[in-house]
Amino acid sequence: MRLLALNGSPRGPKSNTRFLTDEFLRGFAVTPANQAETLDIARPSDREKALAAFWHSDAVLLGFPLYTDAMPGLVKEFLEQVATLPRPDRRPTLVFLVQSGFPEATHTVPVARYLERLASRLGCVCAGVLRRGGIEGIQSQPAWMTRGIRERFRQLGETFGRTGRLDEQALRQLAGRERYSRFALRLVCWWSRVMYWDRELKANHAYDKRLDAPYAHT
Repeated sequence: MRLLALNGSPRGPKSNTRFLTDEFLRGFAVTPANQAETLDIARPSDREKALAAFWHSDAVLLGFPLYTDAMPGLVKEFLEQVATLPRPDRRPTLVFLVQSGFPEATHTVPVARYLERLASRLGCVCAGVLRRGGIEGIQSQPAWMTRGIRERFRQLGETFGRTGRLDEQALRQLAGRERYSRFALRLVCWWSRVMYWDRELKANHAYDKRLDAPYAHT
């Protein structure tokens, strides 16, 4: 299988989307005959390659971060360009990856439904939408904390590389809890602040100004 993996994050190669895509591709590569190419569509040169290769691939994996419950503008523009290109009779299977900083899976539901309809409008089969929240800061966490999520993406990649399909139950497990209780959400927010955001503020010498409100009315 020839898989075209497209990273739709404006952060490019260092993004969390690329981090998760690479884990999926490690599993995909377990099947010896599989081939994969990764392109970052935020790069103009990669974008042109992606447009040229999209309709001629066996499968396309398009990943991006969730921006206000939707896709980044560069991904929307790319898809609009794809829709204007000549389409062959044999079209690629589509897989989507949507990652979010929000811990609750409910945030990714609307865009996942849209992506499934989009695949149908393009005349393609959608093998599934990989959804996962709470990803912001994953690359700064120790390996033992991220082992589980990395293994899930590799397993999904291996399954897709072997069968061309994704198991619905595995996708639901990957997405995690749709909603947290108020107590659990506060705990998650506190943990993320202590383990990530406070560290980022200190690293950028802004921790002492974290409570500033320059635009507040006096």
